[in-house]
Amino acid sequence: MVKIIRLSASSTDSWETDWTKFCLCQEDTTDLLKSSAEGYTIMGKNIPLFYEVNALPIPQDIRRLNDGEGIESTMKKKNDKYHNLCRIKFNNTKIERAQKRHMTQMPSGRSSKCNSPKVLRSTLRSKDQQPDPVVILHQCFICDKELPLSA
Repeated sequence: MVKIIRLSASSTDSWETDWTKFCLCQEDTTDLLKSSAEGYTIMGKNIPLFYEVNALPIPQDIRRLNDGEGIESTMKKKNDKYHNLCRIKFNNTKIERAQKRHMTQMPSGRSSKCNSPKVLRSTLRSKDQQPDPVVILHQCFICDKELPLSA
């Protein structure tokens, strides 16, 4: 006998959006839900930008937010309401920071030469071993090329 276990207690499919809840978090909370044209505009513009840099604050499939006319238009048409704390996660400052993080993670097209050498030092040997003076090497810590000494 095969026993079927249903893991999800929600009645809606993951592809469906319950527009009586906030479309992004889909949570039932006691927080006040708001709606405004400005909020729709900001989220309609920023959600695709977060998606492009793979930094959505609330992980989801954003295709379900667009009925073919764009996210902002869909939110207006469905009279979507949002939690203020959820909307703040998608503000302009957060997308600017996410884009900066994404740009620093991207490999740059710079050459393998390094302009800032790391100074490496050897340690003094113990008394049992032959004593050597401290040696300062000027070489790049990335490519291990020796760099000329500069005054």
